[in-house]
Amino acid sequence: MEFKQMNINDVESEQEAIYKQKLLILAHFEQGKTLTCKQAEELFGCMRLPARVWELNRAGFDIRSRMVKGVNRFGRPVRYAEYYVGGDE
Repeated sequence: MEFKQMNINDVESEQEAIYKQKLLILAHFEQGKTLTCKQAEELFGCMRLPARVWELNRAGFDIRSRMVKGVNRFGRPVRYAEYYVGGDE
């Protein structure tokens, strides 16, 4: 296995990508929409939505989660987190 050598530009570009993801996520919530991990990956290329939500909560935004029921691609029942902005469920 070969590992890529990282430099400071890689770190800065990763931080910029995370910042842009947070802006896109906030804009999504400002429209009154909910967001799941799958949607975040499809819409924003965000593979770590819980981490971005945690960072946004630390920055003072009131983003909450609730567990919802669904069906996976095999037709089996599953539960997953759905994120939304404050207020009542």
